[in-house]
Amino acid sequence: MKRHITLKDFIIDEDIEDWNERTERLQRNYVKQNFHEGSLGSPFSDAQRTFALAVMGNRPHQEVLAFLTQSKDLGIAHLVFGNNPGKEVELKLFNETYHTTGVNEGAFMNVAFWNEVLSAAIICRDAEGKDFLRSLDNSVFENANIKPDELDLLFVRIQKGMIGDDPQLAENLENMITAIHSGQMDKAKLPYRQKMVLPFLKLYQSILANDSDKFNSDLNSALQMHQTFWSTSDREYKPDGWVSIPLLTTCSLAFDKGINITVSSEYIPEWLYRAEF
Repeated sequence: MKRHITLKDFIIDEDIEDWNERTERLQRNYVKQNFHEGSLGSPFSDAQRTFALAVMGNRPHQEVLAFLTQSKDLGIAHLVFGNNPGKEVELKLFNETYHTTGVNEGAFMNVAFWNEVLSAAIICRDAEGKDFLRSLDNSVFENANIKPDELDLLFVRIQKGMIGDDPQLAENLENMITAIHSGQMDKAKLPYRQKMVLPFLKLYQSILANDSDKFNSDLNSALQMHQTFWSTSDREYKPDGWVSIPLLTTCSLAFDKGINITVSSEYIPEWLYRAEF
């Protein structure tokens, strides 16, 4: 399946160069202990955008992986920094280690951000990062600017169950799928959950059942829904649609559990979910 949009090479090259220059400035600031609200969370989003651009531009695999790793490290550092007010914390960024004092931060502390960081850790096969993210309890979301609802917290349990051991995982999956089908939730969240979350929850069920045929059938449907959702005029230039990180994460989990993936798409680079790096 082809991507719904293409960008000119010079646009990709310029944006990647801008990010590389920004990382140099960020590192100079971090050396000076210039950590403040948004100093880690905002660059995380920019690193993820650069990762998507590098995928679109067919950049060398190690360069693509470097951008994803940078986003992962920025995300983990932000969750450490913003969840330990007044405590000395250690932050690992750009192959360096920094020590500073944590703060109580609300921006970029919500469930969606946590999940994006976890996704990067799963794709990168970062066991230490996954363990850290799994160890965080729901108190990490208490001060988030965007508060979680019950389904958000159930989703966190499901994600933790997919990378750990939770005897209630199958039940939690069924409960969340049923809740989304019912439509009884914040109406602003319903369309995204129906079109973007529901498909990969069903893929999780196929992984648990070790059913490669169903997984591939559902993956094909999920990719079509992804393309349709992100092809509208108000979404087509949003980087979340250029690479499907949720489905790429799901394929990484599936591949590692022995699922034979036969569906191909520009939205889910095969070399990444097969960990060919």
